[in-house]
Amino acid sequence: MCGSFFLIPMPNRIPFHKIYTNAQDLVLLLQSRGLTVNDPAKAERYLEYIGYYRLSAYMYPLFQMPKELHQYKQDTSFDQVMTLYRFDKKLRLLIFNEIEKIEVAVRRDKLLNLLADYPSIDQAAMGFPLGWQQEPLWQ
Repeated sequence: MCGSFFLIPMPNRIPFHKIYTNAQDLVLLLQSRGLTVNDPAKAERYLEYIGYYRLSAYMYPLFQMPKELHQYKQDTSFDQVMTLYRFDKKLRLLIFNEIEKIEVAVRRDKLLNLLADYPSIDQAAMGFPLGWQQEPLWQ
C-alpha cells in the first residue's frame, strides 16, 4: 500500500470556517481598519515571514476601544506593530539569558543547601535520579 494513507474519523472536530487571506489582502484589511502602512511590500513580507496571527498579538494594544471593532488608534502604523514585536523578542531573549544565570547559580551550592534544609523532600519524585549530584552538570 505504498503511497496510501488512512483517514482516522474524528467525530469531535470543530469546523474551521476562516479562509486563507494572502499578504496583499491582509495589508489592505489593516489599512481599511486605520493602520498606516508606509511600505506595503515590506509589510507583506513581514506578514508572510512572521505570520498575521503572530503579529496580531502586537496589533491588539493599538486598537481603539472597544477593541472588538478592530479599529486602530489615530496615527497608528505598521512600524509601531513591528517595534512592539522586536521589543518583545529582545525582552524574551534578555529574560531567558537571565534565567540561564539563575539556573547555573541554583544548580550548585544553593540547590544542595535547599535540599539539605528540607530532607523530607523526595528528590526522586522531583525527577532527580539516584547519584545526580555526581553528574558533571552539577559539579
